[in-house]
Amino acid sequence: MVKRRRRRKIKSHGIYGFLHAYGKRLNRTTILEMSDGEIFAIGMLTVQWAYLEHVLLLETARLANRAKFKVLPAEANSLAFSRRLSAWRILVRDTIKTKKLRQRLLRLPSKIAALEDRRHKITHGLWEWYPHNPDRLRAYSYRPSVAFDEPNLSFRKIIDTAERVSGASYELSHANPNPTSEQIGRAQLRHARAHAFAYWSRRGLLEMMKRDHARLVPALATPQSHTPQLRAFLESLPRAE
Repeated sequence: MVKRRRRRKIKSHGIYGFLHAYGKRLNRTTILEMSDGEIFAIGMLTVQWAYLEHVLLLETARLANRAKFKVLPAEANSLAFSRRLSAWRILVRDTIKTKKLRQRLLRLPSKIAALEDRRHKITHGLWEWYPHNPDRLRAYSYRPSVAFDEPNLSFRKIIDTAERVSGASYELSHANPNPTSEQIGRAQLRHARAHAFAYWSRRGLLEMMKRDHARLVPALATPQSHTPQLRAFLESLPRAE
């Protein structure tokens, strides 16, 4: 009888560390084993998701107004994101008369729901890494009723999720634009130009003030902003299996 070789369990290690300074109030839990880029990517995903949630509320209110509802549907204010998304979907189904546009909009909820699942794991999970493959990350939770394990994350996958969320929020707000929105936008721009002496970039101001966090990581937010050197660097990174 041939003995089967036991597969060695791949071990992962936590990313957290602890600082102890006796006699001083400097006791801290620190993040030792995550790169600046990974932390940036998680933060970008969090910011993009918050924007998507607000866009969803605005678009739900706009559709309810179009249907001449006096108040928003109760589900639109639910704490559960899935119920808010469902309220928007029902309004699209009942108020959008153009078949092609309605079908296009009704494809969005399934895309957003898939993103929400990964976003939840990334923003609410504990983190570990794998010594045999430093690019690979694990996000997990052992809380009862919401336990999960996502063992194949990476910097690239987190950035990709953030990019997809930003695309979904754009599609959500521009798929059925108000006919006068472009005119309103141009009027607002003319007003801003007429009443503002100059526009200052916040990032530029922070750099002038020599703030340490102004350029902590490269501008990875959009592929359009990548320099050829940065793009080549990102393409050279190993992809997680």
